[in-house]
Amino acid sequence: MANWFRTLLSGVLRHEKRGLAIEKDRPLASRVPEAVAFRVPWHASEHSAHEELRGECGPRHLLHGLTARQVAARQDCDDCLFELFGGNAPAPFAVVHLTWGRHPDRHPAFPATVLFESFEDWVANCMIPDATEWEDRENSCIDAVDEPNE
Repeated sequence: MANWFRTLLSGVLRHEKRGLAIEKDRPLASRVPEAVAFRVPWHASEHSAHEELRGECGPRHLLHGLTARQVAARQDCDDCLFELFGGNAPAPFAVVHLTWGRHPDRHPAFPATVLFESFEDWVANCMIPDATEWEDRENSCIDAVDEPNE
């Protein structure tokens, strides 16, 4: 890892031992493009679910102890896209299905988490398929309304 990046993260990495760290001391260098055209049902986050993520990731969860920043959320469910930081992050991005239970689940697989190797990986394998499914559902509802009753 480059020294400048290690230095940038040093302000938050000391929080890792106490659970999921959140960016507090210094801004983190993001791998998310500045101008992102999110497609429905995804949208840029207007609030932060960091504390919820921290509370839900127990000590055996793969995201426990990592620094994360919420990037986006789905409008129709509790899925959130997080950017992950630190040398022990399993991938740069993760979609997490939050339960809003405010405590870790007994099973380490929860909250359900899907990892992505890059932002582009997430766009191609998550956002675009979700948007296509959303549009197909919207179109089928419109078609059903337009069809005359027989």
